[in-house]
Amino acid sequence: MKLDTSRATPRVRHARRAITLTSFIHSAVYTSWVARIPQVQDALGLSTAELSEAFLGLTFGPLLSIPLVGWATHRYGSRVAVRLTLLASCVTLGLPALAGNLATLFVCLALFSAATAGLSMALNAHGVTVQAHYRRPMFATVHAANSFGGVLGSVAGAIAAAASVPPATHLGCAAALCTVVGIVSTRWLLPGASDRGVDRRPRGLSLPDRQTLTGPLLGLGMLALCVIVVESAVTNWSAIYLSDGLGAGTAVASAGFIVFASAMATGRMFADRVGARFGTVRTVRTAATVAALTLITTVTIGHPVAAIIGLAVLGAGLSALVPATMRAAGELPDVPRAGGIAAVSTAGYLGGLAGPASFGFTAGVVGLSGAFAGMALLVLLAAGLAGILAVARASVPTAGGVPEQQIRAGNVEPPREHHPGR
Repeated sequence: MKLDTSRATPRVRHARRAITLTSFIHSAVYTSWVARIPQVQDALGLSTAELSEAFLGLTFGPLLSIPLVGWATHRYGSRVAVRLTLLASCVTLGLPALAGNLATLFVCLALFSAATAGLSMALNAHGVTVQAHYRRPMFATVHAANSFGGVLGSVAGAIAAAASVPPATHLGCAAALCTVVGIVSTRWLLPGASDRGVDRRPRGLSLPDRQTLTGPLLGLGMLALCVIVVESAVTNWSAIYLSDGLGAGTAVASAGFIVFASAMATGRMFADRVGARFGTVRTVRTAATVAALTLITTVTIGHPVAAIIGLAVLGAGLSALVPATMRAAGELPDVPRAGGIAAVSTAGYLGGLAGPASFGFTAGVVGLSGAFAGMALLVLLAAGLAGILAVARASVPTAGGVPEQQIRAGNVEPPREHHPGR
């Protein structure tokens, strides 16, 4: 099937809506489980140390599934990969609530995280395909939907917990609902033939080889690693920093992450438009630099209100980095699309694992404020690495038709759309 790449056809517009909705479902599924962790822990009588052991399953699952899903995406197409991993994510969502002991919880979490991480990788791969056939940048809005899905899943989980709904019942209902909506939405994804128009490498080459791993792909992986380390550290430590480090109350401490996540989701809604107007590299670099400097300033002030403002600016400043990095990984010349995204996704997951631990170790040495200042330095490093985004292939059109590679590099002023009569 040959798709029109000069403008967004109705089929491509439907695919854009489908991938956005599926991304929303993906995050809602994952955060539905996260919201019920305390109840599952209490039901099994696990200590904090034992729960940490069970969480190791969340580590092993993605490391095994991402390369496998990358191979399957390249072999059978991203649409097939999305549909299968979405179904697997919904099927495994309720498993942790059915675990009878620590060992079975470990296995259930490994299966669940393998499915959700695989879905994340497949969604990014299909998002790159849809972007290649769409007439305007849209990739960051897919990630914005993912962020908002996480908010909905968390809120629904909190309501279910407050109403004393058993975790198994809640997660089972959530899985059934997400399965039905997901089956309907994924019907509108682009067919496998559209992947072949984006990925020009032979299907037998599913993963990057040694030569491609020594080039720009490593830079993109390092960029993803830096950003996810910061995101995961803020997710796990922002409330503790506000309460223990700055003496904020419980409500203010809890608001820190909500503000950070909301700012990130909102920033992703506008990231495509701003990137098309000013260039992806310029936009990402400027936003990250401002976020890092703001974070350093708020740490220096040392007041809860200033910290909340700093977290909001940090969330907005980082909002475009992960979508831009995943998109660039899927557009690298001479690198299989699925393999490139799988490699960068793996680096991101490693960052997610290293972030909380590295922050805790740093805080033990220099204090919570010093650890957050260290996160600002990582954001500045990410800003410096942003130039690697310009190496992606120039075949993806922007709103004004200027090759994306030129705009990313900041060498061309993106043309304004002409509106007759204005």
